[in-house]
Amino acid sequence: MIKREERQNFPEDSAVSADAENTYAAVTGLQRRITHESLDHVAFAELGEAWQQAGHLGEAIVAFERALQLKEYSVQRKLSDGAARLMDLEAAARTPGQVLTLGGYAFPRLLIHHTGGLILEGRSADGQALLKLYLNPEGRETVTREARTLKILNRAEVLAAPRLLAVGEVSGTQLPDTLDEACRAILRTAGTEKFSFLIHSFQKQDAGWNFADVALAMLELRACGIINPGLTAADIRYDAEAGVCGFAGFAGAQQAPEQLRSLPAREFFRELARQASECSQESFSATLQGIEQDGRWAEYFAADALDLFRTHAFVPQWTTGCPRRVYHTVTERDVAITGGRELSVERRALLEQIAFEPDESVLDAGCAGGQISVWLARRGCRVVAADVDRRLMHGCQMVANITGLDVTYLEVDFDYDEVPGAFRTTFALGLLPHLRRREEACAKLAAATTHRLIVEAALAEDGYKWVNQGFVKLEPWAFPDTEALVDELERLFPGFTHERTLGMCDEDRYLLEFKRKSTKEGDGC
Repeated sequence: MIKREERQNFPEDSAVSADAENTYAAVTGLQRRITHESLDHVAFAELGEAWQQAGHLGEAIVAFERALQLKEYSVQRKLSDGAARLMDLEAAARTPGQVLTLGGYAFPRLLIHHTGGLILEGRSADGQALLKLYLNPEGRETVTREARTLKILNRAEVLAAPRLLAVGEVSGTQLPDTLDEACRAILRTAGTEKFSFLIHSFQKQDAGWNFADVALAMLELRACGIINPGLTAADIRYDAEAGVCGFAGFAGAQQAPEQLRSLPAREFFRELARQASECSQESFSATLQGIEQDGRWAEYFAADALDLFRTHAFVPQWTTGCPRRVYHTVTERDVAITGGRELSVERRALLEQIAFEPDESVLDAGCAGGQISVWLARRGCRVVAADVDRRLMHGCQMVANITGLDVTYLEVDFDYDEVPGAFRTTFALGLLPHLRRREEACAKLAAATTHRLIVEAALAEDGYKWVNQGFVKLEPWAFPDTEALVDELERLFPGFTHERTLGMCDEDRYLLEFKRKSTKEGDGC
């Protein structure tokens, strides 16, 4: 991916007066502090106050709610030990000396696992892999069980699970030069000559996750028939850049009973809370029990569905400046979020006029929260959905995995990146005014589309793009009538001609169909 451009200016139509630059500077400074230094509730409260002073109430609400989440979720404080552990592993990976090579990865040094002396850990020299080496006789069974679970999750491309890279056994004679004295002492008393190991992808352990982030990841596991009730804060991994939580330990994972798999999200977590007595007080199930006892379910759920507004993956979104910084409303049984735009009855009626071949390949370019991507998948299409917001694309992929829909979400900036494949149909709904390199991007979309383009556009619309923590206003998008709009779209998409105008939907946007010239005469592909 090409590096994002630096922010150049602020929105020209901002409600804030011209002398608000100091306030914006304060906001930017706080954002950088939160991103790079801490994610504590005090920092978010300060950010909310700064947004409020700047007149951006939607941003202020998001920041204040983040502050409440971090303040109330006490398990967050237990991350410090895990973070320190990862620092130790990173330092060990840089230690010079003889390396242990397993599964194609080089491990310069191993350390005793923080939960006890029967497991050694090491991070590969390239930082990409984590080795778990079991010194107890039950190690082979543990490795087999964890590997089996990871294979299931990896086949489903679950984001909450690391990628399984290798499993096997290693002789004790290969190990001493890679161990410190404490590890060698454990090795001498192990009572076996061969030790089982498992290698999976290394996972970040950033600060800042909350209950909703973990709950979304657990729902993704459940969709594959896996639950991990003994999960503790030490097992939770969080990639702040991706906005996604994952889990490091799957040795205790279980096959989810059908009764748990069939429950709506809220009841699923309440049932785990009821089972908390069977788990340790440090477990995630015990945390759920605390939420149950405090009567705080309504803070995290919209009816029976997990409220995605509470997650870092879905809020704030870089693809919209609407209130709450959420564009698409999503309503599924287990997950939901209220945004600035629903799939209205009128808009759905226009879309229903479009016929698709079975398993038709479709690109949803500028998909935002995936509202149209979901509709396309339910029409039987094989969908690739793409937008610039990395966190949102990860969150949408987790939702697709939870709902079982055939949608692949990718981070793509159509101004700079290549189109991810070739497609029979491309949807570009509301995208064009928000492209900085409009002609170049549209030409790439046209070249990657073999049959037709579905475009949604208004006669006049302000275009903005999120660049380096702020929206940049783009060139005007304005036409006197639909004829002028169609002429411009035919110019932007070389090789395509206007087939029909399906009608006008909400936000005063026209829905138009364009076909490749060769396919209009029946030379379709």
